[in-house]
Amino acid sequence: MNIVMPSLGASVSEGKIVQWFKAVGDEVAAGEPLLEVESDKTSLEIEAPASGTLSEIRVAEDDIAPVGEIICILAGADEQPAETIEAPTPPPASPTAEPPRTEDVPGDPAPPPVRGRSQISPRARKLAAEKGIDLTQLADTGAPVTGADILAKSNAVPAADVSLMYADTPHQRHTISSMRGTIARRLTEAKQTIPHFYMSAEIDLGPLEQLRNELRSKAGECPTVTAFAIKAVAEALRAVPEANVVWAGDSILQFERADIAVAVALDDGLLTPVIRDAGGKTPSSISAELKDLAARARQGRLQPADYEGGVASISNLGMHGVGRFQAIINPPQALILALGASERRPREADDGSVQFVSQMTVTLSADHRVVDGVTGANLLAAFGTRLQAPDGLL
Repeated sequence: MNIVMPSLGASVSEGKIVQWFKAVGDEVAAGEPLLEVESDKTSLEIEAPASGTLSEIRVAEDDIAPVGEIICILAGADEQPAETIEAPTPPPASPTAEPPRTEDVPGDPAPPPVRGRSQISPRARKLAAEKGIDLTQLADTGAPVTGADILAKSNAVPAADVSLMYADTPHQRHTISSMRGTIARRLTEAKQTIPHFYMSAEIDLGPLEQLRNELRSKAGECPTVTAFAIKAVAEALRAVPEANVVWAGDSILQFERADIAVAVALDDGLLTPVIRDAGGKTPSSISAELKDLAARARQGRLQPADYEGGVASISNLGMHGVGRFQAIINPPQALILALGASERRPREADDGSVQFVSQMTVTLSADHRVVDGVTGANLLAAFGTRLQAPDGLL
């Protein structure tokens, strides 16, 4: 029985072998943990689908394999004939269909096929020819080659050159985890392919601080500022439905509910677990759910359903003393709100006197392909209005 790298989520194309629990020649019982696999999102233990003997390991620990590739062979499974568990294969082409055309760049030879790459975009071929990049030398991730891949390759300093540059400087070398590598690739692609625009607003936190103090005095605890912000942005998206959208390449998807993702810092990167239908939940329930998701994220126990999707994200660095910042959109989402720290700032009162109030700077990053400036401004205003009247969020 051939065991393949399982799918760990719709947006995950590969997995890293963290640990084999069995060695070649070991007996394995059905349902017994066989290995641990890590993706850029989480790590999971993979159980043996049947009983047998582990006759071959094809992917070693710390190596990466694309989804669907054979990683080991289980022989004599339940004394039944060997079975292959394979990734789905596309249907055969019609015998009358014309063979696909090879897209060449005029005056340049077409780059040879790249092993493990299912598609190479025309823009990627053109850029590779212009910049003299051999497509066969790109990392074999199993994902399509895009223009962003070529731009990242052409702008990058070769690893060997970087190491040589710092050869005489004392340092430690840390292997990049699957998560850190995917974050680097996705955020590079996000900045290169998503037309970001930014706008900021000052939010008066006095009413929210007063409400939280009242809740804490009554119940001993209260929802976090992040939980109130999640609820507020979900309600704002309900009020400004034209912002509750994502870019889908050839179309725009508009949603009937607001699923809000929250950035959670980990030792080797970050994850953005999603609060589903945040507008239909109370700040207290959001706070409890977020606490559970954050704990499981740090333990590497999130499932794809916990972090995939979402229409917008919230990143709160205010708790770390950051006054204001601009966050990078997490594709395919179209929005991210960056929450700064609560600060005492002077403000002129109606009678001309100066008062000090608690304010937070909120910065919206938006995808201009689907969210226009006025729409973004309306959303930011709706968010501020609701967060400054927190009683309405309970």
